[in-house]
Amino acid sequence: MSGRPTAARARTAASLPVLTLAVLLAVSGCSGAEPTDHDPSLQQRLQAALDRALSDFGGKGVSAAVVLHGDLAWRGTAHAEGSAPVASDDLFWIASITKMFTAVVTLQLIDEGVLHFDDQLHQFLPTYQYVDSTITIRQLLDHTAGVYDFPNNPSYVAMMDEDRNRCWTPEETVARLLLEPYNAPGEAWRYSSGNYVLLGMVIKAATGRPVSEEFRSRIYEPLGLRHTFFDCADTIAGPFANVWIDVTGDGVPEETPVPSLERFSETSVGYTAGGLFSSAGDLARFTDALFGRKVLLSQAMLDEMLDFRTTDLPPDVHPGQGLGVVLFRPSMVNGARAFGSGGWGAVVLSATAYLPEYGASVTMLSNSLNWPFWEGVMNALCKVVVDDARD
Repeated sequence: MSGRPTAARARTAASLPVLTLAVLLAVSGCSGAEPTDHDPSLQQRLQAALDRALSDFGGKGVSAAVVLHGDLAWRGTAHAEGSAPVASDDLFWIASITKMFTAVVTLQLIDEGVLHFDDQLHQFLPTYQYVDSTITIRQLLDHTAGVYDFPNNPSYVAMMDEDRNRCWTPEETVARLLLEPYNAPGEAWRYSSGNYVLLGMVIKAATGRPVSEEFRSRIYEPLGLRHTFFDCADTIAGPFANVWIDVTGDGVPEETPVPSLERFSETSVGYTAGGLFSSAGDLARFTDALFGRKVLLSQAMLDEMLDFRTTDLPPDVHPGQGLGVVLFRPSMVNGARAFGSGGWGAVVLSATAYLPEYGASVTMLSNSLNWPFWEGVMNALCKVVVDDARD
């Protein structure tokens, strides 16, 4: 989960009549399954909390899900009056939550001995300007590599505008959008989507297979995730949730179907830092499988992932950074301890959190860039989960 948009990113979102990406987040059954027989009153309270948050914070559309102790307890949607309804299996672009998937595959490969934390980039990749070849896998995972955060590049929008339907390669992204590093490897923490694009390139080099295939064989198929896709690599049939975007540049967002928007240039540049689409049910199941049922990583690798370190951001903004995951601010999750990932773009905000004290995974996907709504939904749903456990 990154910080809020820089001025450059905000201008991009306001000026482009397209879907704009600001890339910076083994369960039985399938993601489309209906919730199990949990207390109907809990499901009613979760839906009421979602509806109330939509009204209180001016949301447009949202899909959410809660998994409790390994079972899908609830899936819900809400939409503003006059907006197209949102279905539970609708696909949303999840932006930086993609990094959590990339971290899982990387840690699996470390557990298998294919990669090692101290491996350096020169062992896998050719030399690139502005990329120190001595950067290690661990430094990429924990954002201490010093790599430039490429969506801040002033040339970012111009590159996207060259062909909005083009699928860029990660090699092109690294060569064209990375600038001078922030610091020498290991010197300081600095969030960068460039780190996770490089990790995707390492995964492909180390395995000899496209990252999309590694995601599918290692995560989607074992967990039965039928609504999670890597854009520009997987065929995505939809359905997509509509998005709200400033199409005309007058500052007034309009509801727009995703298939009518050119999106490939920016999701491909996001690659393993931000190229996934998913549903709320799939993400909640993935989060529970990783942190609750613990079926994706060995305990040793999970401990590495959840070894949270302080960053250069204030604790009330970013309490701690793990490997592809963050600690959530208590104010966003009703005071509970929670970790997971969040993602944002010009048309979406997403979050998925695991509350270990309550055995709960809480996920929300929204189709507009509304920060109070993003935080309000997560806090409201977590409050229901926490209050239910205490009753």
